[in-house]
Amino acid sequence: MIIKQKPEDFVVEEIPLMEYLSTIRNVAQGKEEKIKEGNYAIFKIEKRGMNHFSMIAKLSKHFSVPEKDIGTAGIKDRNAVTKQYVSVLINQKNKNTVLEFPILAKVEIEHADDQKLSAIIVGVAKERITTGLLAGNSFNITIKELDKSESDSINKSLDFYRKNRRYVVPNYFGTQRFGNNNSNAIVGYHILKKEFAKAVREIEAQNSWLPEGHADMDALNALNQVSRKKRMLYVSALQSLLFNLELRKKILGKDALEEVKDIENNDDKIRKLTEIAVQYEYLNEENMQTAIETIGKENEMAVCGFNTNSDSYAAGLLSEIGLTPRDFAIRQMPDLMFDEHPRSAYVRLENLRIIIDTNSKEAETSFYLVKGSYATNAVSQLITFQ
Repeated sequence: MIIKQKPEDFVVEEIPLMEYLSTIRNVAQGKEEKIKEGNYAIFKIEKRGMNHFSMIAKLSKHFSVPEKDIGTAGIKDRNAVTKQYVSVLINQKNKNTVLEFPILAKVEIEHADDQKLSAIIVGVAKERITTGLLAGNSFNITIKELDKSESDSINKSLDFYRKNRRYVVPNYFGTQRFGNNNSNAIVGYHILKKEFAKAVREIEAQNSWLPEGHADMDALNALNQVSRKKRMLYVSALQSLLFNLELRKKILGKDALEEVKDIENNDDKIRKLTEIAVQYEYLNEENMQTAIETIGKENEMAVCGFNTNSDSYAAGLLSEIGLTPRDFAIRQMPDLMFDEHPRSAYVRLENLRIIIDTNSKEAETSFYLVKGSYATNAVSQLITFQ
């Protein structure tokens, strides 16, 4: 099975909360009156082959605003065609740029062979876009080079969905969360341990995000030059790792602690735990029925944080690598705070549609997932269902 052979094989579109959409004021009339400093211009963005932070940097340059004044509801895949809403703070520098933006016309901001970025102005709003304003995402995905077993599983998934009108997916965090070489959680660990020099060295090995001239700074200063959202990604990778391991235990009954108890070095232990955390286990017909029954009853789990109970499974995993929930408070980075927050163990796959072409060994599938859930997990569930 292959997905994302090219960006057009993986199309995702954000679905914002209707309550937020209703607050956006149309600028087709009275444009100059509505576009004023302190408001947010709302754009619908389409990008292709571009990661989230490159998109933010290009929008920042185009609209003459600091990156922190651009609001988004989520981080979307690089190797995809993604459609999402962003808010841009209107200031004295960019007011004319926004005023001159054509109504209902797509403006190309980047147009290269491998990367494209365009924007359409939707209106203005008093409130910036944040993660809490997203309802979910709609996906259209082409799955290629299916073998017979995978095709049979997709057909069985569709039959199950049609018969039961329900189909659920384990709500794992996807591999994207852990970085290209699975080292994001190690950086997050060293940040929580306040071992900032070690965190910087690990980021240097990734060749990402550190500011120019960081070698001449002390490690904490270098890290604090990295944007808040990027620093949060490292710590959230560790949180995601622990969540995946707990969900795996819920499905399989296997405790990852047993597999790392003889590893002494904590970096090596986290690497091994990350390997385990991305060996995703999916549902068969029997435990799919059980999972469906838990929704609305015992479906809520938690992503660990500062206020996690000390006798929880996540706290036990933290203890194994020399951390406690209290370490999620980082005095040296007061702009970061990581409280425990709820996350569902399973999520419904809604509006499922699948068309299989047995000659080309391809399947076209579309579905909707609530915010924070990964379409790659949904595809893997569909092709392994027995």
